[in-house]
Amino acid sequence: MLVRIFTLFGLLILATASLAQSGDYTLVWSDEFSGTGPIATDLWFHQTQLPAGGSWYNNEQQHYTNRIENSSVANGFLKIVAKKENFTDQGFAKQYTSARLNSKFAFTYGRVDVRAKLPTGAGTWPAIWMLGKNTKEPGGYFYNQFGTTDWPASGEVDIMEHWGNNPNVIHGSLHTPSSFGSTINTKTITVSQVSATFHVYSIIWDETKIQFLVDDVAFYTYSPTVKNASTWPFDKPQYLLLNIAMGGIGGAIDPAFTESSMEIDYVRVYQKGVPPPGNSQTITFPAIANKKSGDAPFLLTATASSNLPVVYSTVSDKVSVSGSTVTIVTAGRAVIKANQPGNGTFSPAPEVTQSFCINPPKPTISITEINSGAYSLTSSASEGNKWFLNGAAIPSGINTILLATAAGIYKVQVTIDDCTSDFSDETPIIVTGDLPASRHSVNLYPNPIDNYLELSGITGELSDIQLVDLTGRKNTIELERQNDVVYANTQHLPQGIYLLQVRDGKVLHRIKLIKKNY
Repeated sequence: MLVRIFTLFGLLILATASLAQSGDYTLVWSDEFSGTGPIATDLWFHQTQLPAGGSWYNNEQQHYTNRIENSSVANGFLKIVAKKENFTDQGFAKQYTSARLNSKFAFTYGRVDVRAKLPTGAGTWPAIWMLGKNTKEPGGYFYNQFGTTDWPASGEVDIMEHWGNNPNVIHGSLHTPSSFGSTINTKTITVSQVSATFHVYSIIWDETKIQFLVDDVAFYTYSPTVKNASTWPFDKPQYLLLNIAMGGIGGAIDPAFTESSMEIDYVRVYQKGVPPPGNSQTITFPAIANKKSGDAPFLLTATASSNLPVVYSTVSDKVSVSGSTVTIVTAGRAVIKANQPGNGTFSPAPEVTQSFCINPPKPTISITEINSGAYSLTSSASEGNKWFLNGAAIPSGINTILLATAAGIYKVQVTIDDCTSDFSDETPIIVTGDLPASRHSVNLYPNPIDNYLELSGITGELSDIQLVDLTGRKNTIELERQNDVVYANTQHLPQGIYLLQVRDGKVLHRIKLIKKNY
């Protein structure tokens, strides 16, 4: 025997909890409308496609949209809002908008409870209802995969319909091939203040009958003596719909109407013969490949063995998680948790975590000369630096700035947590204080140089001529001897510090020069 559901909020929660825990029924699907923002897209589908001809059935006057202005969740309630506004979609202009939601869940037999407060105003036509999963209705959630049967052969159950121009009169109806449209299979009940207070609208559906209830008071039972395809298409799965239509057979719309909403506290589906909560489930969470700082957002792909939606979270400051989308915030190791909290059928799944690296970007090195025997090397990274000289780590090289006093190949790598960047480009450094001095004096004039240079003191044959900058990059230079002086045009050289190497017979000279553009 079902527990009586009272409209007082505290007693209502107690009653529905008792229903779920009783031997008769188990909660198998629900939406309690927690959170804030759009509807839960793992539970609901926005049906917006107009039927052929550009208008909804029954001469309804609205567009159904997927905008948050027409359907949203806040403070534990779903709001479906019908609005007066000029709106054009799919090539058709209309003066009203609303929302029409399809559940992504279909079932055969059970109990449905929907706690709702209805809109007000002549011309409003809210409905809580069901259609066969096999209904051939383009634009419906199940149509592409399961739409094989025309309405009304697929069956329709109107759990609650209300016309704003006949307030407080609730209709419970069925549409089958034996009677549809202005169906004879319908009854009404008068309920107080349906637009001011919440009431629970329900059906109980089994193999022999469909019973309609408001606040757990039954007011109509449909149970045809002969059950066949014409009278009883209700032996196949049905899905839920929530919507507000405007006008049509809902009646003339009040010219002063601006907007009104149907507020829904919860939608709950119960079934008999379903195992009670405690059925185990597991989560499969594929490993997440390492990323780089600056990579685009990516999707998580965990699945639960129950096929229930997986919920993701993180305590890391390296990423942010919204639904199944991960956005990279900064470099370092990130941890993402996957959970499935369970429902009336399945117990919560054990939490599964995945850890992955967000590698820092490849650093760059800038160079500043301090004197002829040292250079200051600066990494583009502000933390996590490790400097290397000729392939070996420099024990004290862990800061952003490194004092280079030895010639060789320098590079730097960045590590945040245990996540490492690529090495920087190699930077050769030539420190003139480390170069062997020649035994013969060579004079350079001028120094700093501008558009030319002169070398005196070179008497032998010129060979092995090289000009390199501080990074080791070679530059072109041509030396020309005139008597005892060697000349070179340096007009083409960028401003900077260079090392000129020239062999004078058997003697190798290395001469540091500075190029300035005056």
